[in-house]
Amino acid sequence: MGIIIKLIVMGVATGAAGLLFSGLIMGQKRYAPLVQSVSAKDPFRGFYVAGFSLCQLLRINFASPRAQRRIAQCAVIHGEKYAEYHYRLLVAKQITIPLLVLVVALSLSVILDTPILILLALVAAAGVAYYFETTVTDIMTARSRAINREFPTVVSTLALLVNAGLIVREAWERISQSGEGVLYEEMRLAVLNMNNGVSEGQAYLDFARRCREESVTKFAASLNQNLTKGNRELVDFLRQYAAESWQERKQAVRVRGEEASTKLLIPITIMTLGLLIMLCVPIMSGIAF
Repeated sequence: MGIIIKLIVMGVATGAAGLLFSGLIMGQKRYAPLVQSVSAKDPFRGFYVAGFSLCQLLRINFASPRAQRRIAQCAVIHGEKYAEYHYRLLVAKQITIPLLVLVVALSLSVILDTPILILLALVAAAGVAYYFETTVTDIMTARSRAINREFPTVVSTLALLVNAGLIVREAWERISQSGEGVLYEEMRLAVLNMNNGVSEGQAYLDFARRCREESVTKFAASLNQNLTKGNRELVDFLRQYAAESWQERKQAVRVRGEEASTKLLIPITIMTLGLLIMLCVPIMSGIAF
């Protein structure tokens, strides 16, 4: 590695280290309480105050439409009260850890005189930033799939219980206690709200709002409208909706199967590139020699 390249690399590493150090100094008193809720097992916990400080230094706009969408997603996962805090913590991680990766990897590349570490440092930093960028989206996607997977069973069971003579509220409470999963947890919360004085119709609408799924929202609105109708009409409505939800689930399974087939190409491509690198590096080294 040439002396000029070394100087450039050390300059970048020093700049990244300077940002982290200044962030730690500025944020130690102001932001230290904000990282207390982070797991003690997180090895980077003490560095996140730097991320909070750099958010302010870089003037990151947490009121932008994109940020508000992320905060809305965090509200579903962590609750509305702590949504903004968790999003800010996520951004702090997204800044802090890539900077740490750059400082360590670039410094090692100079010390060990290994140029490949420069490329690995850039790829690793970008990979970490991308990971935190997609964390919330991945959680929301998994949550959405869990709800859609459980929803047809819940509606079918609700139709059976109402047809057997139970009122909707009793059937709802019985189903909520019969399983584990995101949808059942939200159903139990709806039962708790009804027991605390929230009207039945409003509890179902709030349930749909928390689920944030179009099919659940449509179902809750229709259920709310059908509550005042006779038991026969209500059962017919639930049966029809159960049939529709099963069809939607089959379609979703088919789509995910196609996505899985496409994703299999990624590891195959990576393995091919790895083999090419293993073959080319010795050849290029021999030519350079």
